[in-house]
Amino acid sequence: MTWSQSYHARILVLVFAGFTLLITPSFPAQAASEQRCREYATSAVADYHQLRNIPKCSKLRPEDTVRWHPQFDRHYDWCRQAETAWLTSETKKRDALLLECGGRAIP
Repeated sequence: MTWSQSYHARILVLVFAGFTLLITPSFPAQAASEQRCREYATSAVADYHQLRNIPKCSKLRPEDTVRWHPQFDRHYDWCRQAETAWLTSETKKRDALLLECGGRAIP
């Protein structure tokens, strides 16, 4: 095989690979169930109230944020479109802050 033939063969492989990626359907991550999102939102709102009821914790987050707010529907709606890994990450971040300020005990 000459250099030119080898070069063209490599180009064809790359073009074929790119085309395959374009036509292969991508499947979105599965959203959490309604039950899982109700639990997530309930927990997020409870964590918010825990944060606000302990002065040391509240000082760490003096204003409401996307993660820390009392609106069940906003947490629920976000959960219904979020990947499971995101739910786990958000829960761990809330846990970490509450542990840091004494709003949650180590299980």
